[in-house]
This record gives sequence, structure tokens and C-alpha cells, in this order.
Amino acid sequence: MIDIPDNFSYKCCGWLFIQYKLLKKSGINIAKECNKSPETIYKWIRKFKFIKNKHPINSTSFKKGHLPWNKNLTKETNEKLKKIGELHKGKTWNLTEETKKRMSISRLNDANGRWRGDKAGYTSIHIWITKNKPKPLDSKCEICRKIKKLELSSKTHEYKRDIDEYQWACRSCHMNYDIKNNLRGKKYDN
Repeated sequence: MIDIPDNFSYKCCGWLFIQYKLLKKSGINIAKECNKSPETIYKWIRKFKFIKNKHPINSTSFKKGHLPWNKNLTKETNEKLKKIGELHKGKTWNLTEETKKRMSISRLNDANGRWRGDKAGYTSIHIWITKNKPKPLDSKCEICRKIKKLELSSKTHEYKRDIDEYQWACRSCHMNYDIKNNLRGKKYDN
């Protein structure tokens, strides 16, 4: 018999086959023997095609022959469950448009618990600026005043929530502005 070091035994197809298929050990028990996580063992079991499903069968999942949780309940419990179901059946919130608007305004900017202000990431700040400084309707570049496809450009590359720090510029003006002001290649620090 080949002697396999303990730390690599689970990577050996033959050893793992004996443990999992012949000795009928679970991946969790094999993981405990090898001092590895069950995910690692199941990864190797799938790699050697001992099982085809991605996740092992959950021991708490419903199996043939099991009784559902709500079978054999007392009449009293069944009646309580029915009453609860009837109370909540078809319940919807009928909010007016004014109420919806007030609710959304109450959670804007600083009032929102997830608001990060100037500490927000590059993409988040660009999305915020796009919402608060929409593209010009005439699609004219703010630098050359020609009608072109526009992109949002930062004037100082500080990436703050300041609408005046951004401009809508065409690609060529954006590049020329950054080169002229030594901003090309300046990384975003936050």
C-alpha cells in the first residue's frame, strides 16, 4: 500500500474514493480527519466526479417519508394559523403619490443610513453627479461648444460631491483638458 502524507491525502483520487464511496464517510468527517474545511473536501470530491451536484445534500432538507411541519397539528393551532393567514391575505399598502415622495425625500443624502458623503467610491460619486447634473439637452460640450457625445469630466480630479467640480465634455476636450492641467494618470485616492 502507498503511504500518502496526511496533508495531501484528500487530493489523492484513490484514497478519497475509498473514504467517500467504499467506507461511506461524509465529506464533513473526511474534512475533520484531514484538518480541512468541508468545502475543500467537497471540491475535490466534485473534481474527481464522485458526486455531480455542486452542494452536498442538506441533512435538514425534506426527504421522502418525512412529515411536513404542519401535519398532525391540533385543531386549535390550525385555527390560529388560518386566522393569521386571513388577516394578512391580500394586504397591500395604498400610499398616495405625495406620501411616496415624502418618504423618498426623507431618506435622501445625509438622512440615509448608508450615506458616505465624500468618502464614497469613484463610481458612486459619478452616479450621484450624473443624477444631480444631467447632460445638457443640446448635447454641446462645455469646452468647445460642439455637438458631440459627452462624458462626465472632473475638473480637479479630487472627486468630491460638488457639482461645480464636474463638466460635460466630449472625449477629445476631456483628454486635452486633463493633459493641459497635468491631471492625466492622477489616481483616485479615498
